[in-house]
Amino acid sequence: MKVAICFSQFGPYHHARVRALRNYAPGLKVFPVQIAAISRTYAWKMDDPGSGLLTLCSGAEEDVSFTNVFWAAVRFWRSERIQAAFLPSYSPASSLALLISARLCGVRCIMMNESHAGTERARGWKKAIKKFLVSLFHGAMVGGSPHRRYFEGLGMSGGSMVTGYDAIDNSYFSNAAREARLRQDEIRSNLGLPKHYLLSLGRMVEKKNLGKLVEAFGVFRRIRRDSDLKLVFVGSGTGQPELESLCEEMGFRHTLDPVNDDGLADVLFFGFRQIDENPAFYALADAFILPSLHEEWGLVVNEAMACGLPILISMTVGSAEDLVLPGMNGYHFDPNSVQEIAQCIRSIADNPDDRRRMGEASFQRIQDWGCENFAKNAMVILQHVMS
Repeated sequence: MKVAICFSQFGPYHHARVRALRNYAPGLKVFPVQIAAISRTYAWKMDDPGSGLLTLCSGAEEDVSFTNVFWAAVRFWRSERIQAAFLPSYSPASSLALLISARLCGVRCIMMNESHAGTERARGWKKAIKKFLVSLFHGAMVGGSPHRRYFEGLGMSGGSMVTGYDAIDNSYFSNAAREARLRQDEIRSNLGLPKHYLLSLGRMVEKKNLGKLVEAFGVFRRIRRDSDLKLVFVGSGTGQPELESLCEEMGFRHTLDPVNDDGLADVLFFGFRQIDENPAFYALADAFILPSLHEEWGLVVNEAMACGLPILISMTVGSAEDLVLPGMNGYHFDPNSVQEIAQCIRSIADNPDDRRRMGEASFQRIQDWGCENFAKNAMVILQHVMS
């Protein structure tokens, strides 16, 4: 059987899923396909020699037209005689072009989607159109429990869906974190990492709600003036200048150059890092926090759990329900409540034994949500739509 796995742009996560499916079903011929090789949103390194990755259009994914994607996809479906395709939803227009072209060429279509009720924006006639587009798929691979409920509400039967879409290479992160801990003195010195810190890793944009995190950290530090816990940001984005200004308003010392910091900064900004650098930041942190106002899934949570960290997570993040059990491997909070966020930080900071126990629980829990699970469930839904 010839199957395509398509994304707007391939990154490390996507390559890992393709490898897992190939290993799980060696008799399957899997074609990795991306709409474009360049993205202005994600600055991933794209190297994966031997993957056979096919790029449909030149330029950046944000600039390609519906027409260009449509005809490039038609040529691909027909020339390779693809029988089924895992497609990146129905939006934006470039993804819709993949869906329409695949249906016209007789390809069985499996939607990959991580939307849930908390990210719903469509109302009225727009929601009716969304229901119609969902009906064009023969099956779906979604994130977890809230995503399954959401698409059942849009008319897709539960028997036509599997979970496990949002997966990373757990072994890569856990092994890299283990190595980093063995060299922690050297790494702390080379990177300028403090002894104790709360880690935020991701894009600095409005939906990430990082301003509330800084405010909550301020509440925590006023209560626990003796704490040596720092706040570490790894990532970049348009929201960083505002965060720096907020730090100054709240009286926090912050630095953009942690390696040369004198150790007195409360908030440290490390900028964007590639996937091969991130495990060191996870490995030496006390806990990971994701305070997003809305988040489809949040793969950084998978990464942090694979590295053995407790998770502090907004209850509106798509992965919160399935991955984080309050009191077992972390805590949920209302992203609009500075006090709730501060209390979660304090709970983690005040209990080192709980941190270790929760970190171990995170590591164990994420083993069921890796790329092997993605491959297994991908085969389940593939067999369903082909039958």
